[in-house]
Amino acid sequence: MGQAIERLNAALDGERWGAAAEALTQLGRAAAGAGGVPRILELVAEQAILLVGGDACAVFTLDAAAQHLLLACGAGLTNCPDFAGPVPIGRGVAGRAVATRTVAVWP
Repeated sequence: MGQAIERLNAALDGERWGAAAEALTQLGRAAAGAGGVPRILELVAEQAILLVGGDACAVFTLDAAAQHLLLACGAGLTNCPDFAGPVPIGRGVAGRAVATRTVAVWP
């Protein structure tokens, strides 16, 4: 956790740093609590929305053998049929992000 905070400190201004530090604190609490991985992933999605000022966030798991992604959780997602089943690597915003190993931000 300390290294993550150091990187955030170098990259963010004061206001955004405070929000990012709070997000990390909540994730740490969830990791130590009884919510398990599903709750941690929900918090990741919720905090990502807050930190980047977005409307929605999807968190996927990778099935490397089958070469597709499965929606693990999402926040703010409404009527997203693209996420109803497996997302092939290289297709759609999420699939291209995995294929190119980049962060996906959809305008």
